Amino acid sequence: MENETKDTENNRTQDVDSDRVEISGIPVHRNQYDLVELPFEGWPQYGEERILPPYCEYPNAAAVDEEIPDLQMNTVTLMEVENDEGHHPLRTTRTMMRLIHCYRESDGDERYLEKADSISAALVDIATEQDGALYFPYTFDWSSPGGEQPLYAPWFGGMSQGTALTAYAHLYEVTGSEHYRELAERVFQSFTNVRRTTGEDDIWTTVVTETPTELSDAEMGYFWIEEYPTEPPNHVLNGFVIGLFGLYDYWLHVGGQKSEDVLQAALTTAEDHIGDFREPGEISWYALSREYRGNVHYHSTHINQFELLYDLSGQELFLEAAETFREDHAYEEYRPDRRWDNLK
Repeated sequence: MENETKDTENNRTQDVDSDRVEISGIPVHRNQYDLVELPFEGWPQYGEERILPPYCEYPNAAAVDEEIPDLQMNTVTLMEVENDEGHHPLRTTRTMMRLIHCYRESDGDERYLEKADSISAALVDIATEQDGALYFPYTFDWSSPGGEQPLYAPWFGGMSQGTALTAYAHLYEVTGSEHYRELAERVFQSFTNVRRTTGEDDIWTTVVTETPTELSDAEMGYFWIEEYPTEPPNHVLNGFVIGLFGLYDYWLHVGGQKSEDVLQAALTTAEDHIGDFREPGEISWYALSREYRGNVHYHSTHINQFELLYDLSGQELFLEAAETFREDHAYEEYRPDRRWDNLK
């Protein structure tokens, strides 16, 4: 059978040459890409955005259980709340990724996987389940880019769902455990629980819109992964791409026609809107809402991400966009004191 998949439950009988696909019954734009099965060294999702080659950040395996908390917390002073502390799922899931990498570099020191499993259990324990999907909460108050819209705890974001999807896909890849495959599938479900409107009370992290307006039920739109669940959606670029990287890791390690469809829909959104984030001769926009101008760091992050999108898709436009954005404004070289965990 043409396009036979690894996951028969996710198989669908659809013309794969179509320029559209349905996600939860909603039609979305989908271009065809020759997806690349990258070797480990090329996988896009890593704690430092692949600006540096991956390395083990926890060389003392004997200390990881005691020194690394199961849940990573964040303290903020925001929205008239002094020193509000709460769970930061982006940090927690990236910690899992780092532990898995240390397991690789240590030639299989089980203490790294044991700690990753402990973190996973704590993460699942605080997760919210909706429509078969697992969502991992931010339990501190925050706001949208530019501070226009408050986000009250608990809230959920597509960026951290993407890093969670990568963490569980990687755990499944190194262990072969059906337990981790099942968790990866339940996180993937959060990407397919897509919305057309975002004013609903339930949880959502993906939405289908025709930027910047919403669509009627019959119209085809673009599939967006939203870092912040705001109304209207902000379309934050770096958060969208990190969510997309999670879809790539799920496709690579779990597979299935459904995972390929959703990944290609996300790549289509990136390809068709990449120019909307550009400001010729200036740094790029952080989000299409344009509440927040962005900065050199995020501009450089966008350039790095475009190059990674080219690596996994083979689409020349992403490589061309990286060069164009680099010409618009000087690229910020990596600085060890500007870790992602210190920025988010």
